[in-house]
Amino acid sequence: MARARHPWLLAQIEKAREVSENSPLNFTEGEGDLGIITCGVSYNYVKEALLEMNLSAEILKLGITHPLPEKKVTEFLKRHKQVVVVEELEPFLETHARRLAQLEKVTVDILGKEQGFFSRVGEYSPRIVIEALCTINNCNTPINWKDIDERSKSVIDLPPRPPLLCAGCPHRASYYAIRTATRGKAIYPTDIGCYTLSIAPPLETADILFDMGSSITTACGLSEVTDQDIVATIGDSTFFASGLPGIVNAVYNQHRICLVVLDNRTTAMTGHQPHPGTGITGMRKVVPAIDIEEVCKGLGVKYVKTINPFDSIAGLVGEVREMVKWARENHSPAVLISREACALLTAADRRRAGETPPKYYVDAEECTACKRCLNRLSCPAMYMDPETEKAVIDETQCNLCGTCVAVCPQGAIKREVE
Repeated sequence: MARARHPWLLAQIEKAREVSENSPLNFTEGEGDLGIITCGVSYNYVKEALLEMNLSAEILKLGITHPLPEKKVTEFLKRHKQVVVVEELEPFLETHARRLAQLEKVTVDILGKEQGFFSRVGEYSPRIVIEALCTINNCNTPINWKDIDERSKSVIDLPPRPPLLCAGCPHRASYYAIRTATRGKAIYPTDIGCYTLSIAPPLETADILFDMGSSITTACGLSEVTDQDIVATIGDSTFFASGLPGIVNAVYNQHRICLVVLDNRTTAMTGHQPHPGTGITGMRKVVPAIDIEEVCKGLGVKYVKTINPFDSIAGLVGEVREMVKWARENHSPAVLISREACALLTAADRRRAGETPPKYYVDAEECTACKRCLNRLSCPAMYMDPETEKAVIDETQCNLCGTCVAVCPQGAIKREVE
């Protein structure tokens, strides 16, 4: 069947190429002896560079790069003696432009990454394009970049702002419990999702990440070569998307792994889309929700528990320890489902309902400035007051999860009385 369909597939690609040839997404603009082939955001950088340099050029902007509009590209090459290809990362367009020039015997100088004018690494900018075009045209840059660089050095260095889990994120409580229970000595394969941010201090519970679903399969492989405890984490939507084969493998081969399913009732990282566990489809149709716990049991996992990470941090730490112990003693996979809705959804629900629940605050008289709340949780809603040198909760960011209450050794973090 596949062999029979191969000619059909090639014919479909050629039909798509005709669409590409005639598509308004592939167009030329401007005039000049110099030709520039570009695509994506690089097109904007080219436009800005030409404006700054007061340089004329004809631009071929490709909105469809596969199938490549080969006739349009070839005709463009024939109109110019020199063509610069501006594209980020790999020289896809540049390579095909060279191929077409050779195939059609077009005499044209194609300049790009092969001659070192552009890099295959990182994102471009107007400055990168300007400097490359100036090198190609053997002219001075219209902007004094050295002066700008020198002046920027005199600017006060701003503190780094690494990406963090949102204030009130249930994953923070889960990861705090995982690290506390294992004393940071386990191996922590993780998966694709906002919970990948646990790679950063102080949580540091994300050691390995390859692709979606790899947390479980990586844990399975590691269990065969090390005696260390292995605690993998995966989100609820990723669990349904690509986690099930790994669980089957773990059960079938009796891998000694622990899996924490971070169930925040949504696909948070990409915009709160529904998934099979939410009971609603992408078309907003209400359907029966698929229960993660029942799925794991159905696949043969003997140890499956569900807990709310906000009910009790101490209880969650105990559950993680029990799971790790069971997996070690029974040499089988164990699953703990940490279930609590995404903080952003919870906050939105409160706003819609007009609720104003009591807030958390730090009692300055009881706070000893030990910074445990900051150093163990790294919640963006907490900071040290530079004047009092005591911890403070930013009410505008706090999502009322209460995790910090359990972490404070002095009991200085409290909730307002209704």
